[in-house]
Amino acid sequence: MGRDCVKRKDAWFVPLYDGLRPAIVGMARRYARTWGLDADDLIQIAGYALWSCCGRYQDRPLGEQLRIGNTVARRTMLHWCDHEGRTPTHLGTAGTSPWFAAGTGEAFLSPQEEQ
Repeated sequence: MGRDCVKRKDAWFVPLYDGLRPAIVGMARRYARTWGLDADDLIQIAGYALWSCCGRYQDRPLGEQLRIGNTVARRTMLHWCDHEGRTPTHLGTAGTSPWFAAGTGEAFLSPQEEQ
């Protein structure tokens, strides 16, 4: 990820994404083979989910952010696979709302679950 183009207020995302990138790429490749999807689409979806969901956790220790972020990325990719598997579509034309955009993400990431 290009660190030079990250604004100061968004700097929290760099260590989170850098820490999770190998796991996300591995999961995306495995899920893509299993579900007949494109791994790059899954990586993009996971990155967007991290960006949109994990900002609220930026004040927590990095280890905790990584644990939460891994859950967000994994569940988002699995949701995408469940809805789009075996019917390859481009990320921008899928027409479904992932769980993190549907208001149910809080149930998956409740503080009680993470403790």
